[in-house]
Amino acid sequence: MEIEDLKPNQKVYLEGVEIIEVGEIFQGTSKKTGQDYKVQALKVKDETGEANISLWNKETGNFAVSEKISVLNGFCKYNNHQGRLEVTTGKLGKIHKHKVDINPKK
Repeated sequence: MEIEDLKPNQKVYLEGVEIIEVGEIFQGTSKKTGQDYKVQALKVKDETGEANISLWNKETGNFAVSEKISVLNGFCKYNNHQGRLEVTTGKLGKIHKHKVDINPKK
């Protein structure tokens, strides 16, 4: 899947997208549950466009500009508050640094 293919309310599989911006970590407390949380925004790109990724709690603080990452089983939604599409891993998805095989099989 490429960034240009992102649509609201769909599962997301992005592989090897490059981080071009890392936001500050915001800490807060949920009004609904009373639990503390952390959230951080990333902006990523591939050859087809750019996308925003929201990181939550343990995912925050682990990535830097120029790193390549992959999102597996993520979810794309429209963020009404910010007026844009964003990708999140939700409860079932995973985000990790993209591993490149330096000795690919031929």
